[in-house]
Amino acid sequence: MNTKIKIFIGLFLIIIAFGCVMAASYFIDQRNKESDEDLEIMQVQLANLISEKSQSFLSKADLEKVEREPIRIEDVLAKAEIIYGADELKRIDGVLWIDRESSQCMITLGIVNGLVSGSYLDVYEEKELEDGTLRAEKVDDVVVEETYDIISYVRPVKKTLDDFTRDYYRVKIKNPL
Repeated sequence: MNTKIKIFIGLFLIIIAFGCVMAASYFIDQRNKESDEDLEIMQVQLANLISEKSQSFLSKADLEKVEREPIRIEDVLAKAEIIYGADELKRIDGVLWIDRESSQCMITLGIVNGLVSGSYLDVYEEKELEDGTLRAEKVDDVVVEETYDIISYVRPVKKTLDDFTRDYYRVKIKNPL
């Protein structure tokens, strides 16, 4: 076979291989975008589940504050005030949920509420007094480890998870912006 034909075939095969790599990269990128959207939807579903499970601990007004609709993170970053409204951006209190099976703590506050990794929140337990009124008593602090648009993972600062007797507590951002 002629050397020029061999070179031409080799270049042709290299171009085909490059095209295959580009096509595979495109499909992998599309798959990752779909996975990110699925993760965001699951986060919203989890936040709503937490609010459902905490119904016996929260007032009706508080429950309305923690229920969410699925959104894309790009929309949150670009149009947070339009999507959530000015009141949501100013909200500094939420619900802490302790998942005992996975030893994880989550709260119903996130990036749109001004949280970043390292943010501190006060944890309160509501106790009913003899006269029927509720009194919030500070239990501990938590620090944000990982935050998303409307939920964050936190860990206790001074206590361990075994020190918490309930699964749900109220939280409040320490130094809101």
